[in-house]
Amino acid sequence: MIDLPRFGALNLHASLLPQYRGAGPIQWALMNGDRTTGVTVFQITPDVDTGDILLQQEIAIAADDTMWTLGMRLCEAGAGLVIDAMDALETGSISGRPQDPALATPAPKITKEMTLIDWSWPAEKIHNWVRGLSPFPGMVTTLEGKQFRIFKTAVLDRQGTKPGTIVEFHNGSLVIATGDGLLSLLEVQIEGKKKMPAADFLRGATLKAGDRLGL
Repeated sequence: MIDLPRFGALNLHASLLPQYRGAGPIQWALMNGDRTTGVTVFQITPDVDTGDILLQQEIAIAADDTMWTLGMRLCEAGAGLVIDAMDALETGSISGRPQDPALATPAPKITKEMTLIDWSWPAEKIHNWVRGLSPFPGMVTTLEGKQFRIFKTAVLDRQGTKPGTIVEFHNGSLVIATGDGLLSLLEVQIEGKKKMPAADFLRGATLKAGDRLGL
């Protein structure tokens, strides 16, 4: 089937192949803290995301990007790139460029286990994983025995105490100690409730500094 079209079957991938081959390229670019990513139009082959590259476009990743905001920009850029590739194939002005397998990196599907927060990680790493998994499914921990999802955070350049400990409440957020630095939780969802700003959650909570997450 992939050989039936005159120019072969084309696909659009949300990374600069051969980087981030697989089902989660947007998530992994954010989770790894990358500053740039992009879109690739390539020719489909039997092996996933390995076909010859036709066109690529680099896209900057903003500091506040999430999977949703970055994904929308990549979709918009990709739509135009597909049209450009089809026009160029029609005129014969481009040909496929083989991918370098030595530069390939994986972007596997996100599993439930990957969403569990390890508070011993540095604040920056947890923050990037929250960005990569927002607005769905969010990063997950526990609070007072209930599932507690986190969708938006900010890194604070201060040190805390034991990882997972609530250090303070600041400007309507929960400030949590991590393995390196403090993390401010800005948008959360406790089990059985809807997603909400942390300030709204705190109005109905009975938490205090020293309480622990992830127990």
